[in-house]
Amino acid sequence: MFDEANFPNNIFRNLLGVNFHGLEEPEGSQVGMVKQDLPFATPISPVLYSGGKLNTFGAQARYSVGQAGETEILATFPDGAPAVIVKSPGKGIAYTCAFLPGLSYYEGATPKIPVDRSSSADALVHFLPTEFNIAAQALIRLPVKDLANPVKVSAPLVEASIIDSPGGTAITLANWTDEPQKQLTLILDESFPKTPARLASGGGISRSGNRLVFDLDVADAIFFQK
Repeated sequence: MFDEANFPNNIFRNLLGVNFHGLEEPEGSQVGMVKQDLPFATPISPVLYSGGKLNTFGAQARYSVGQAGETEILATFPDGAPAVIVKSPGKGIAYTCAFLPGLSYYEGATPKIPVDRSSSADALVHFLPTEFNIAAQALIRLPVKDLANPVKVSAPLVEASIIDSPGGTAITLANWTDEPQKQLTLILDESFPKTPARLASGGGISRSGNRLVFDLDVADAIFFQK
């Protein structure tokens, strides 16, 4: 539990550009397991954010801005208190959220139904959420919005991870939807080998320059020949 005396030391306070004044944790807003608890949780507060509407769950901090002119408030709560703060100390950028944006991101993505952990394919335990909060998504992406992505994927809920080794390069793929992705397209940057690519599943894959096109079911991996 945070308190004013034990909140991060002066170095950390200076880095974030905020002063901490307390933490709200309403009982009716607590989330232990996202899929089963969040649909029934009561929002603590809305956030006034230019990217769209989102609500807070679980916990909400009370901050004030540190030294004037060194920080920027990107979002507020209805009473004007800072909800998202950004500061540029030195060469980096520090974002501070006075709430848990991951829970805001999941709001509305899971159905409000009783918990079901059966082996049935349509049980809640097997449900894959896809309808996430776009405003929360944009907020979470802020720290990396200007970073170059070596792999661009045509489907937003397909995860692509790169594995480099002395033996070669691979891209692992995970489809976080409940439907196969037909004619999935990957755009690679110039760091990848120009050699032929193959799918671990043995499926067909076409390559034209840095553009790969193939079908993805649940998961697969792409290997680049040396």
